[in-house]
Amino acid sequence: MTQFYKPMIGLNVYLEPKFRKELIEKVYANIPELSDDIRRDLLTMTKELVKIAGFRNPMSAPLPLRVRAAEEKFEKDSRFTKQILTSWADLHRNVQAIAMENLKSLGFEVSEKAPFYEDPENAFSVGWPKNIDYNKVHEALSNDTENKLTIDENALLAIWLTGYLP
Repeated sequence: MTQFYKPMIGLNVYLEPKFRKELIEKVYANIPELSDDIRRDLLTMTKELVKIAGFRNPMSAPLPLRVRAAEEKFEKDSRFTKQILTSWADLHRNVQAIAMENLKSLGFEVSEKAPFYEDPENAFSVGWPKNIDYNKVHEALSNDTENKLTIDENALLAIWLTGYLP
């Protein structure tokens, strides 16, 4: 059976606009906490792709303006979406190993594309295990005392780690 993959921007169908904004804001507000390579890549891509009137360097713009401009790119550019998600996942690197164990115990498999997503235009597949919803994922991942993520963040973490959309 041939596997069909959706582009990274396909994730926007599953994200509430408010959560998408929070996600991007969290990334830009926590740049110092990112790993060196991921921070460098985020800053480079932001300077290349995010345009804000009145600012040559979008990183000089106030956070709300930067977030608003980044939201537009996140919705339309799979490469940018991948960079934001990579950065967001890096902020939660401390919970990923246990989260992956918990996801596998729920019946999740890992896509051949995850977690590196070399081609952001062919990234995600559809297929969470039967009878698994956001609440069950959140419950399973919240068993880890290190995991302080919201239900939306845990659902996104499940998608990111496995490569499967609900």
